[in-house]
This record gives sequence, C-alpha cells and structure tokens, in this order.
Amino acid sequence: MQTSPAQSLPRPESDRSRSDDGRPRVDESRPDQARTGRPRVTAVLVTANGGEHLDRTIDGLVEQTRHPENLVVVDLGSTDGSTADIALGGSAGLVRLPAGRPFGEAVARGEREAPSAPDDEPAEEWLWILGHDNAPAPTALAEMLSAVEIAPSVVVAGPKLVAVDDPSLIRAFGESTTRTGRSLTLVQDELDQGQHGRHTDVLGVAAAGMLVRRSVWRDLGGFDPALPDVDAALDFCIRARLAGHRVAVVPEARVTSAGPIEEFGRKRVSEARRVRAHRQAQLHRRLTYAPAGLLWLHWLTLVPFAIGRAIGHLVAKHPAAVSGELAAAFSVAFGGGVRRARRNVQRTRRVGWAAVEPLRVSWRRLHEHRTTTRDVELARVEDAPIARASFLGDGGVWVVLAAAVLSVVTLWPLLGTPALTGGGLLPLSTDVGRLWQNVGYGWHSIGTGSTGPSDPFAAVVALLGSITAWSPSTSVVLVMLLAMPVSALGAWFAVRKVTTRSWVPVVGAALYAIAPSLIGAVTTGHLGAVIAHLTLPWLVLAVLEAHRSWAWASGASLLFAVVAASAPSLLPVLLLGWLVSVVVGWRRAHRRVFIPVPTVVLFLPLVLEQIARGNPLAVFADPGVPSATRAPSALQLAIGQPLPDWNGWLPSSGRSTPVRCSSRCRS
Repeated sequence: MQTSPAQSLPRPESDRSRSDDGRPRVDESRPDQARTGRPRVTAVLVTANGGEHLDRTIDGLVEQTRHPENLVVVDLGSTDGSTADIALGGSAGLVRLPAGRPFGEAVARGEREAPSAPDDEPAEEWLWILGHDNAPAPTALAEMLSAVEIAPSVVVAGPKLVAVDDPSLIRAFGESTTRTGRSLTLVQDELDQGQHGRHTDVLGVAAAGMLVRRSVWRDLGGFDPALPDVDAALDFCIRARLAGHRVAVVPEARVTSAGPIEEFGRKRVSEARRVRAHRQAQLHRRLTYAPAGLLWLHWLTLVPFAIGRAIGHLVAKHPAAVSGELAAAFSVAFGGGVRRARRNVQRTRRVGWAAVEPLRVSWRRLHEHRTTTRDVELARVEDAPIARASFLGDGGVWVVLAAAVLSVVTLWPLLGTPALTGGGLLPLSTDVGRLWQNVGYGWHSIGTGSTGPSDPFAAVVALLGSITAWSPSTSVVLVMLLAMPVSALGAWFAVRKVTTRSWVPVVGAALYAIAPSLIGAVTTGHLGAVIAHLTLPWLVLAVLEAHRSWAWASGASLLFAVVAASAPSLLPVLLLGWLVSVVVGWRRAHRRVFIPVPTVVLFLPLVLEQIARGNPLAVFADPGVPSATRAPSALQLAIGQPLPDWNGWLPSSGRSTPVRCSSRCRS
C-alpha cells in the first residue's frame, strides 16, 4: 500500500483523474496546503465484486467539492477484476483481504492502514465509510463536515441513502430500534420531497456513507465482530450514544445505495440467510444490552422462543424462514461473542439507557410503520403474484394416480365388497335412520347399549353412511380404498400452499400417502384414524386460507370437528395449532377465532358426562371396536408406526387382527 500525507485527492478538473485505459484514477502531485485545525478525512472504500458500481463511486470521490485527505480501498477477494487495474497513488492505497470477511473487519483494516495526522499538524480526524455502491453526491462530504463542525457533540453523521437509478427515491435515512430491540429503518423506499429535513437526531445511521470521528472509532473498538453486517452500524451508534456522544443524519448529503448491507458483495441472498442475519443480530444485541440479572433468562428462552417462532413461520406460510430462525438462536446461544460485546459496552458506557430511550420507536409509530409496510407488500403481491406448482404440469396428478394404483394393488380383495369387519371395524346398520338415532342424547344401541350423550364420531359415521344410503357399509369400503389417493391429493395442495418449489409438494404428497400411521390404520381397520389422516391436510389448507373469507373459516370449523371426532387424541395438538394460527395472524384473527366452536359443541356433553363419572381422560379415547395390541416401541412411535410388528403394507403375522370382508351387514 502506498500513502503520502503530503498529497491529496485530485480536483475534478485534473487531467490525471483517469488512467490511460480510461479507468478512474485517484492521484495528484500538487502539494497539500497548510490545514492546521482543518478536519482530516480518510475515506475507507470497501469493495467486493463491485465492478458494476465501483467506477461511479470513485468518480464521485474525485468530484467532491471537499476532498478527503486519504483514501484506502479494501478489496474483499473480488473475482470480477474490478480492482485488478485500478490506478491508485499518492494519498490512496489498496488493501486486499480474503473473500467472505465481514464488512466491519474490512473497515477496521482500512482504518489501521490509513496514516494519521502528523504531530506538527494537529487536526481532528474523521473516517468516511463507503461501499462500492455508495457513490456520493459532489457536496456530500462538505455537507456532513459542516454539520459536525457546528455541533461538536456529534461524532457520527449519516447521509441520505438514495437509489442508484432514481436519486429521488430514499432507500434509507436513519435507524432505530423498537421497544423489543428489533432494528428499524426510519425512512425507507419513500419519494424524497424534503419531508424529513427537520429532525436530525437519530439513534443510528447505516454504515454506507457514515462519517465517524476516528478517535471515537478507536475508543469504541469499531464494529462488533459478532455482527458481520446487519445492525453493525446501529450497534456502534448505540454504543456511541451510551458513551455520551450524539448521532445525526444530514439530509443535504446524498449517497447512493444499491441494496441492504446483507446483499453487499453477493449476487443473491436466500430468505433463510436474510432471516438468520437479522434475527441473529437482534438476539445478539438483546443479550449484549440486557441487565446482568436478566441475562440468564434471555439465554434460556432463546431456543424455546425460536421453536415457537419457527412454528409461526410455518403457519404464516414462510417455510424458508424456519431454518434461519433456528440457526440464529443456536448461533447466539452457543456461538460466543456476547461476553466480549458486553465488556466493550461496560468499558465505554458513560450514561444510562435513559439517554437512548427517547430515540427508540414508540408503539404508535411502530404501528404506523407496520401498516404502511403491509400496504406496500400487499400491493407488491397483487402486482406480482407468486408462481406456485401446477397440479397438472408439475407432477401433482401423477402422484395421486400412483397412490390410487398402489391402493388398488394392495387392497384389491376389498373391491366389490359391501362391508368390512375385523380389527376395529363392524359393518354399519343397513338403515340410515338407525345411524342417525345414535347421534345425540338417548339410548344408543352400540355394543351392549347405553343411555347418555353420543360419541362425536357417531355423527361422522352417520354422515358417512348417508353418502351410500342404499348400503351404508359400502361407504366404509370406499374410505379404505380412497384413503391413499385422497391423502396424497390433500397433502399436495397443503404443501403447495407453503412453498414455491415444484418438487416439494410431490415429495410431501408421496410420503404422506404411504405414511405408517395411515397404512397401519387401514390394515387394522381403525376407521377414525383413516378419516383423520385424509382430512388433516385439507384442515391445514382451510386454516391457512381462513383469513380470506367466512366460507374458508366455516370449512375449517367443520374439518376441525371431523378430525377431532375421528381422532380425539389429536385434540391437544389441534388446539395448539389453532392458537398459534390466531396469534401469528392476529391482525385478521376474527375469522379464525371461531374455528373450534363446532368441536366444543360436539364434545361438551361427552366431557361433562366423563367428568361426572370421574374419568375425564376417556374423552381422548379413539372410537371404534376395542382391540388389544402390543405397545409399539419409542422408535416406532417416533416415525408414526402404530403397529408393533412392522406389518406396514399388509398384516403378515397373527399378532394383529386383519380386516376381513363380509358379505352381509349386521345391525
């Protein structure tokens, strides 16, 4: 690296502002004038495969009305040749670091390589942090220096970040946090009409274009190494505030920005990586700023809260965020870095958190911000609908047909059979009216007969028998034969709702159609388990769409009741899933709130009766003919295998009672 404090950056009219091949050149041979007391600025320009923007940024530095005294270009392993032939000299130099190094580390290296003011020339020193896409307006540096000169307590100043292709669009202008610690850009993607030029005091500014006093940078230790990119500048500004300094934005200074910091030097950032970066930064700052007495509580709740939020992402149809959410929690909990950050905060802290509190975003302003953001996102979704897999063109129809063929091949003895018996099955009554007599309170001719409220599954059986009223037991045969293809169909549409990849619904439908729980239920004749299995995907789909209309919400209510009546042991899981859907979608939860109402109506009489008998757990017993089976192992339960003999497709041992065909029906 070559630096010379006796030389400065060129004026825009210099003939040597470009090299022989036309690339920007930062060099000048004229002697520097005496600047005793004049602030000295070192521009640290970080680039990572920034060939598309780097020339424009260097041109912006050349055209400054107030030039920085030094320039350090830090190249993070660029492979596009953008810095291979760059012409630097005089007061400018180049430092190369391996690819993948954090933005803050690059800035720290550039600051260490930059020369300091000579001892015989005392001057206030500043660092101007730029990325390869941060082309400054000609007066950007002059405006920020003017702002800090009239306000000596301001040690960090930030410009107005505007779009590269449209300078009238504000990309980012000031940063803050919510009461829970989540970072928030105060002004983002707004048309610049001068509406934000009055308030300059902010909690933080973005790293792009940041002007920071060099002594403060060194005292605070630069950016936190545990924050590689997201929230690194915000955390630094908060520590500057706690050290008794001020942070301000300068509306008159403009610097371009091509995208958020997590996209710096990357062609594409996945949703999982974006979620992980932001969530990891938030959790790290939460542990760093937490009082010592509450630190253990925050640490203990990291992983449990992450699991709950992951479930919320699934319900909110953001499956790509699940892995990022979990990875962020584990990384902060066991990755280290918090202890060092807490020591650094305690070392430099001079004032209490009361100095920061007024600059945080209030609940009212946060609500307004969320409303505006939601309206923009809805408009964006309407303008660009999400492309999802096609049932006919992306394999959906084929996986359903394959499941149908598999069902016919494995259950071919059931074809043409009017009724089934064995295992947990008995043929239904030949009279549909008698099926409906077993619904409600009264005498029920089931087993030895009893008086009282009916099992909710009796209503499901009555509805099922009414479909083939001429032969009610035939409907049970149809359920067994159609269980695999209907399960595959429902699973395909449910999985399709939460992903945009075409192969994921196919794999999900295939696995769901041959799940051990379904095969075991069909093999042993547990009708309730079969109905619950093939109905569950449609319930998930209806719950996800319930916010759209009352029709979807009503359908979800009926399906919820069918699944609960067919497999009461799933009631705790169903209620937990419903509660999560209400909490996650609380803005439009008025339709989802009433989903369990039909189920409550069905189960309430039975619950009261079982409580009166002193056996409330009997409510969760699965319906059907009692059948004795050995308990499966823990491994079998973990993979959803309800049968201890691993019979899977067809019963092959005498330890389980097979389903048999019956040529006549019993009442």
